[in-house]
Amino acid sequence: MRRWIQYFMILFLALVLVTGCTGKKNTHTVTFTDDIQIEYGSQVNTAVYVVKIDSFVITPARINENEINVSNLTMKCPEIQFKKLGKIKLEYKIGKEVYDTDATIVDTEAPEIELEKDELTFEVNQMKDLDTYYSILDNYDDEEDIKVEIDGEVDSAKVGEYEVEIKAKDSSNNDASKKLKITIKDSEAEKKKEEEEKQKKEQEEAQKEAKKKNAEKSDSSLNSKNMVPAQPDSRPSSTQSTPSAPQQSNGSNVQTPSSHPISRDFLFSQGYDMSTAPSACAAALRSSGRSGNCDPIQDASGIYIGMRLTLY
Repeated sequence: MRRWIQYFMILFLALVLVTGCTGKKNTHTVTFTDDIQIEYGSQVNTAVYVVKIDSFVITPARINENEINVSNLTMKCPEIQFKKLGKIKLEYKIGKEVYDTDATIVDTEAPEIELEKDELTFEVNQMKDLDTYYSILDNYDDEEDIKVEIDGEVDSAKVGEYEVEIKAKDSSNNDASKKLKITIKDSEAEKKKEEEEKQKKEQEEAQKEAKKKNAEKSDSSLNSKNMVPAQPDSRPSSTQSTPSAPQQSNGSNVQTPSSHPISRDFLFSQGYDMSTAPSACAAALRSSGRSGNCDPIQDASGIYIGMRLTLY
């Protein structure tokens, strides 16, 4: 009796094992896309990877969210749980039947470099560490796992314009780069320089104005003293000297002592003008050692034609 019981148990276990190993065979033929690659973290409907169910070609019209409907059957498509990169298995179900295919989770997106600004300006010695002014985001790697290189240097203690290039590479060798312009300035030094330039300009303007006023004062003094139109000289011609050329303005021809007034003209026609005629006349008066006057000369129409030196 006991032997029959043992025989029955062995037969039962064998039946269970055979049934469990064999299972129910799938009754449909499912064709999937070759070499399925899925971007890490992307929103994808796995139904798009089914090409055919039996003889039915899968078109968008047969897809309803994560289900495929053909004839009198419905296939449920899996949702992807993104945990890591690499191979995964996608399991599709028609009723209790399971149809699976392989896929690869990949990362092809480059890191994203976010700058506070494309151009930054700092006072001397006020700039912090460069990584304060940018951040890096990636769809897979954490920021601390991304390799960062900086091309270029910034001397925060020296006034100038600098440019650096920030380069980032993730664990999948996707890389990105961005350029950042940095200006270091010294506002106090610039302000001081501006003040110095302003003062210099004001001094130059003051000097020009003073020179102009002195010239106007000199002309005004001569004009106010001698603005009465000179009458045509009625003295005998023997008392007048022949007008001299400008190069003879040293007054050497008026040194002859005489009890009679001696005159000398400094005419515009000889090359003098309103500025040089009065000064030449005054110089000749000083070099003569005698007393005398420098008077403007007018023609019959009242037009000034020069200056006349009269020595007494």
